[in-house]
Amino acid sequence: MNGRKAYELLIPLSYLVMVGVFVYLNFFADGIGDLSNIVVSIVMFVIVAIIFLTCERTAFMPVSSMVTDLKRVTMRIRGDSEGTEQFLWNKYRAMGENLFADDILRSRYRDFLRESDRVAAMGKVYIRCDLEDYINEELTDEACHRGLLGQVPGALTGLGILGTFVGLSLGLQHFATESTVAITESIAPLMGGIKVAFYTSIYGMVFSLVFNYVFRHKLEDAERAVGHFLDAYRSHVLPDAATDGMNLLLDLERQQTEALYGVSNSMRTLLESKEMSELSEDSVRHAHRMLGELSGVTEKLSAALSEASDQMTRIDAVTQGKP
Repeated sequence: MNGRKAYELLIPLSYLVMVGVFVYLNFFADGIGDLSNIVVSIVMFVIVAIIFLTCERTAFMPVSSMVTDLKRVTMRIRGDSEGTEQFLWNKYRAMGENLFADDILRSRYRDFLRESDRVAAMGKVYIRCDLEDYINEELTDEACHRGLLGQVPGALTGLGILGTFVGLSLGLQHFATESTVAITESIAPLMGGIKVAFYTSIYGMVFSLVFNYVFRHKLEDAERAVGHFLDAYRSHVLPDAATDGMNLLLDLERQQTEALYGVSNSMRTLLESKEMSELSEDSVRHAHRMLGELSGVTEKLSAALSEASDQMTRIDAVTQGKP
């Protein structure tokens, strides 16, 4: 079904049901209804059909294709990662494969690869190209025309309200009040107009609710597919070294600041308690011990920074295709 879900069938199903209701009410329930009222309902159904077909062709189909391709690539990454502890970046780059079949995703991923090669050629490990800058939720919103399609439920409701006023106008058009006989004769066309007014309101509300339900579910599926793909890619193909490396350096800087602050407070307390000339042997030993702790903190910090540098160098070697 090209990535399509069962809930998407609600749109054509609801349309067919409403058409069936229209045919029954206007041709079988009370005989053939008024021609003008039938024309109003038919015009509304034609407009709704155009809206649904346009949304399907320009939004739902592209998003369904993207979701299908994202799920396929996610499953492939997880399958290729089984039985190996190495990142798949070198393997995929050596194959020269784009991974994606969908045109939109293929183009975005190609841009990401080009930028990654450019950054790798610069030889700066602190600069990283993040795949999420190219494939993200904004991409699915753009493909789905989220801003435009978000107005469709309101437009369908408004179309039903418009049909209500048109139906009432048609019913009141032949309503006469000159005499009792005239009023009696004009009741039938008035009731016909009221019927089409209520019917079009029901059609509009049903179409609006169904479309909004399908649209929201389609967006959730797309966002979930993007999230799962990015998680799999960062776990098995290329880690997000920029964010991880920066967080690590910030954490090391915080630890260094806290350690130096603690040593500074201890030394200040010691110096304020006695004059330098009156320092006892115990105080001197305590001062030496504090200095030893400071030296230990410095050594740990140096080792941690060295480890962080090695980790970023290894990740950079992965991006540059080194063993």
